[in-house]
Amino acid sequence: MARPKEVREPMEQYKVTSLEKTGFIVQPGWYGFVEASGPGLGKRSELSVDDAATALEKLGSPEVNSRTPDYDGRRLVRVSGGFIVLNYQKYRDKDSTIAARQARFRMRNRISNAVIVTPVTQEEEEAEEEAEEQKKTTRRVTTAPLVFDPPEELKEHAAKILAYLRFRKETKHLVTPTGLVSLMGKLVKMKANGVDINLAMDESMANGWQGVFPPKNVAPPNLQPHPIYGVTTEMCEQAMRDAGMDPK
Repeated sequence: MARPKEVREPMEQYKVTSLEKTGFIVQPGWYGFVEASGPGLGKRSELSVDDAATALEKLGSPEVNSRTPDYDGRRLVRVSGGFIVLNYQKYRDKDSTIAARQARFRMRNRISNAVIVTPVTQEEEEAEEEAEEQKKTTRRVTTAPLVFDPPEELKEHAAKILAYLRFRKETKHLVTPTGLVSLMGKLVKMKANGVDINLAMDESMANGWQGVFPPKNVAPPNLQPHPIYGVTTEMCEQAMRDAGMDPK
């Protein structure tokens, strides 16, 4: 709250709770000046009016045991227009060393954070280079593009399978080489069971699945129920064979 102020003429001290003069004179010079009343300072300090007045009276009175004998131990006195901080300039001058202290602090940090260079032997350097080359080789193998060569049974579905692989890549679920081999085997088995491969992959992409499954509510042709009896054709043919009849 205080700001530097040059007192050019002597100023008389007033008591905190009245306009009575104490007899103490503030001599010309540089001080700190607080442009506020006693109750205002108390409110700023969250003190009651009485407590604030007591504290201000003590700060403006002589103090024999004060560490600063200047002004007979007074530190804050009431004058016309506000309060004078008598030892303001003294502590302000003390704080002028802050630049030097900050420089010392930065130097200590610089020393503590300094990088200590340890000599590296030729063997260690070669081992480090070999490890780095191994990492690069691993990255090249990992990011190598998939070689897509569908088995003969899936040639006619190549375009749809490629579309499915692009879908997996776009959704951040890239198919690995091992996963591709597994997928081809699964599709071959599904097709052998009469599953519509194109429909299965369309349904997988539409639902955001990571795998391919037989379409829901669609049975393979060889398992379609008989329109009249509700049994499959395969079941009827097997029953005829069991009876010694030719299903054809």
